[in-house]
Amino acid sequence: MFVIVEPRISGAAADTFIRRAGYDYSYRVEVNGLSGGIWVLWRNTVQFDVLALSNQFVHGWCREVDSNISFFTTFVYASPNHSRRRLLWDQLRALEVTDDFSWVLGGDFNAIYSSDDRQGGSQRRTGICRNFCEFMFRSGLHDMDFNGPQFTWKRGDLSQRLDRWICSGAWYNVFPLSEVYHLQRLGSDHRPILISTDALHTNRGERPFRFIAAWNEHPDFGNLLSDSWNKENVVFDNLARFQNNSQRWNREVFGHIRQQKKQLLARIRGVEIALERHQTPFLVELERRLKEELSEVLKQEESLWFQKSRSRWLQQGDRNTKYFHATTLQRRRKNSIRMLKLDNGAWCDDQTALQDHAVEFFSSLFTSEPCREPHGICSNGFPMVSSDKLEGLVRKVTFEEVAEVVFSMSPLKAPGADGFQAAFFQRNWSTVGDSVFRFVVDFFENGVLPDDANQTLVVLIPKVQSPIKISQYRPISLCIVLYKIITKILVNRLKPLLDGLVSQNQVSFVPGRQITDNIILAQEIMHSMARKKGAKAWMAVKVDLEKAYDRLEWTFIESTLIDIGLPMKFIHWVMHCVRSVQTRIIVNGNLTSSFRPSRGIRQGDPLSPYLFVLCMERLSHAINRRVDEGA
Repeated sequence: MFVIVEPRISGAAADTFIRRAGYDYSYRVEVNGLSGGIWVLWRNTVQFDVLALSNQFVHGWCREVDSNISFFTTFVYASPNHSRRRLLWDQLRALEVTDDFSWVLGGDFNAIYSSDDRQGGSQRRTGICRNFCEFMFRSGLHDMDFNGPQFTWKRGDLSQRLDRWICSGAWYNVFPLSEVYHLQRLGSDHRPILISTDALHTNRGERPFRFIAAWNEHPDFGNLLSDSWNKENVVFDNLARFQNNSQRWNREVFGHIRQQKKQLLARIRGVEIALERHQTPFLVELERRLKEELSEVLKQEESLWFQKSRSRWLQQGDRNTKYFHATTLQRRRKNSIRMLKLDNGAWCDDQTALQDHAVEFFSSLFTSEPCREPHGICSNGFPMVSSDKLEGLVRKVTFEEVAEVVFSMSPLKAPGADGFQAAFFQRNWSTVGDSVFRFVVDFFENGVLPDDANQTLVVLIPKVQSPIKISQYRPISLCIVLYKIITKILVNRLKPLLDGLVSQNQVSFVPGRQITDNIILAQEIMHSMARKKGAKAWMAVKVDLEKAYDRLEWTFIESTLIDIGLPMKFIHWVMHCVRSVQTRIIVNGNLTSSFRPSRGIRQGDPLSPYLFVLCMERLSHAINRRVDEGA
């Protein structure tokens, strides 16, 4: 479908334009002078029936012929006049489209929803249309996220987002992959807006293997695991063999959950019809057996969508499949990257170019720069640590210690490069435990990780709503479970030392301290300073460490651990974990090429918060020293 609002022509000129546009059908509300007007053009692949209209909207019932999917749609041109626009909201409310129906509305609303929708112009006017906000709230409508430039209208130094698509909650149940794109402005104050009911097709590149938690529920899974796992082999060889076997087993034995569900429902309906005609013991037993199989498949389906949703809770009782499905789709929509503004100011929507741009940006961000440690930064400001505690850091690892760490992990957190979540190791510990323990012992004895152990996938999480630059995404590292077992052991050994090493004004990640204490303390300090009336001046300094995790130099981390006085063996373990990383970025589900960082610590690595706290403590020592010196 193609919609034009405020076309500025009518009559014979409009007829000529519409005929040349090449669409099969059209409907239009004529312009009034040079303002208003709505044209709706569509092809024969769509059926569109007009149900209501005014000089500000066309409302209709739309059906896709091939899929038979139908929904309400409303095309809007809101009057610039406030009183006429208020009448529009009342008219749209009177349409009474219930929450159960899919409803999407788009066009020029001549109103903004929030202060973020306006830039420039008179700062005394926010321009927020309260009637528009109230209409959306009372109608249960949601502003759809968009890809591309934020503002759709520009005149002089004033830019606003006047054009948009909004939808009901049920819309995403029917079109879960729908996307909105703000396109290039050409010869108009307004940008064209494209809404796609199915996300624009992207090249399906290399996608990582994923262990499916629902496999654990299959009665034949134990045989698959025992045939794939040799306790005498290296753990990575076992995982690789299991991965190959499980993919074939998934196709040939486990099957497609949705297809199984569909087939079982059809068979049960057939048996129920037969039972209505004539009951036999065979049919009764068949119905019971089919319903048991269906119950098992529904359980597997719920487990699958729970795993994909990354939800942290599972309500017992009724199936939560619909909730987990909606959560998964919402997360995917939020994290998808369809269009970005490049460093040269150009907009890019090519998926290959977006992947290259992400690699270029983050590989540069994680590349070390020549720097010199400030004089006196190694101030020996950390207190002495007792020899007993230091010896505890390098004690021999035990099977019980490894098992405790494994079972303390969240079972279904996002997996790393190998595709295995903690649930796989927890559910099958009796089979895989010995191999995992040997891997951990080998690291603590030799201090070296295999290349496979520290391969990290990076997912990009938006830091703002509708990000337009790659810098507005936060890189979250997905480390494999085997690597996290080692780093969690290191963290568990380091934690008891933190309370004595870190001063009281640092509260993050130190056991027994609360970050809210510092929030309250900061408020009290500012309140006290505001009430000071003496001649002595007071000053507060706020230090903003931009991308502090990403820019932390490895040499500074190592010298900090040395300054604390930790055993060199422990320092070697930590620094090998930091330095041996290989990184690949996931962009819209596809993997980019890999690169090796030379600085920074990873958000998602259990070690990172504690290394950061210790480095900030050392920086605090240097600041305090300079203050005491009167610098």
